[in-house]
Amino acid sequence: MAYRKERTEKILREIAATFIEKESGPQSLITVTRVETRNRERTATIYLNVMPKDKEDIVMQFLSRKVPEFKEYLRDNSRLSSVPFTEFKLDKI
Repeated sequence: MAYRKERTEKILREIAATFIEKESGPQSLITVTRVETRNRERTATIYLNVMPKDKEDIVMQFLSRKVPEFKEYLRDNSRLSSVPFTEFKLDKI
């Protein structure tokens, strides 16, 4: 089971990074740092870093609006058996 969880997190990380790169503008740099899944991969939290720091609120508002589009993109571009409930959070390192 650990292999499946790691594989799912890797797929989510790569697809989220590609989606954000396509959808976001050049005003800020958004990096997917990690993904955590819970409840047998039914829930996923995607952690991000944003540069410059003063754009964090704008980026998080943008991504919260894009969650339905991300889920559709994930469904179309992955072979996951089910699309998890997804949320984006800032990675406080």
